[in-house]
Amino acid sequence: MTIFVSICRSTCFMRRKIGIVSILAAAAIVIATVIAVWMNFANIRIALMLKNNDIYGLNRYLHRAGDDATPMLYLIGEAMAGSNFNRRENANRAIDELLRDYSGQLENGTANGLVSLKLANLFLGSEYKTFNEAMREYSGSYSLDTSFQSVSEICGILADVAPLDVVLLSRDVEIPISYRRAGRGDMLCIDAEVNGKEQTYVFDTGAMKWNMTTEALAEEQGIDIICDSMHVSGIAGCGECKVGVLDRLVLGGIVIRHSVFVVIPDSMGVYELADGSIVRLGNVLGTDVMTRLREIRIDNARGMMVIPHEQTDTPNGMQNLMCQTGNYMLYLSVDGEVLKMNFDTGNVKTTLSGEYYRRHRSRIENSIPMTKEQRGGFGGVNEVNCYVLPSVAMKLNDCTCILDDVSVVVDEHMLQEDEYGALGVDFIRGCNTVIMNFERMFVSAD
Repeated sequence: MTIFVSICRSTCFMRRKIGIVSILAAAAIVIATVIAVWMNFANIRIALMLKNNDIYGLNRYLHRAGDDATPMLYLIGEAMAGSNFNRRENANRAIDELLRDYSGQLENGTANGLVSLKLANLFLGSEYKTFNEAMREYSGSYSLDTSFQSVSEICGILADVAPLDVVLLSRDVEIPISYRRAGRGDMLCIDAEVNGKEQTYVFDTGAMKWNMTTEALAEEQGIDIICDSMHVSGIAGCGECKVGVLDRLVLGGIVIRHSVFVVIPDSMGVYELADGSIVRLGNVLGTDVMTRLREIRIDNARGMMVIPHEQTDTPNGMQNLMCQTGNYMLYLSVDGEVLKMNFDTGNVKTTLSGEYYRRHRSRIENSIPMTKEQRGGFGGVNEVNCYVLPSVAMKLNDCTCILDDVSVVVDEHMLQEDEYGALGVDFIRGCNTVIMNFERMFVSAD
């Protein structure tokens, strides 16, 4: 069976973005005439946040608005904030209520955007059967992107596969970590047990949903191929990959069953940099598994990853981690500015994007010469124009990490949205401890 799914690849390993999750902007816009009818402070504030796509601010404000907001506007707010802050069931209920009770007041673009958002939520939540049921329900009434059909086909295959199962233990679990050189920086690695043998996995918060491996490693680990052709686009090329399922993987005693893998051709998993060094892609742990682990602590002082039995309380009740259509974004201070950064531990070194360049263009151009750098990953290597900042201060909670030689990439990239860059392993390694909580949606560091 041949399935074509548009999956994008960025940074050094596997930040993937699937076509269906490019949500229509209409779902985040409230037209001015409606705002005028609902004129009050809460409605205006929510409407402006939606219009400006300020989902971080919306999530912080929405619960305070309460009954002051008009029900329809509140539901749109919960649909957007819930989708991004791990309240997908609430978001989907809000979308259902909007489509049922307010269909006459929603513009076609907004209604289509809400349907797209619900389908994305179902896919990201691995509700493959429900996704296809919703597709059948909505396809006759709403204009859906053609990529939904491709995703629907692979959802049909995965609906017949045993679901991912992660058995947590009633104690803290410790897993040794290591940092291994790759190109411009380091990879964060852990060892897992597969079929009684040790396998090294890159810990990659940028690997949206599924794990990744190569054909040779898939065969070695006994991964069962369930789809023999999936079209994958990468940072410097594209190719046909496979999809497989691994029956059993063990992380420090935690048993993980039926995890899904994208299997890339061996020929596309190796690339050479200008300095002659060879980088080989291997096993990558994706966010489907991470979210089932709930909380992960990187303890650099002891060289351990800890999966705690009891989760950490949200610092000051502030959620700073956002899942934006499957990609995790972290809000933190960058040289004194609170900015949204792609939280990507598969990125070997922190980079700043075109959004940051445009924001600080005159300062950067007047003080630093432009240069070129290589970016490698799935599909090969490409060259980008950039400026290299001597140092950048990243502050999260009370922890300040000074990163050296941070590249500001000028070139536009199809995988960038409105983030100001991508945090890398150098940030993780620069802190004593980093706590990532995928259930309560925060990252903290000391």
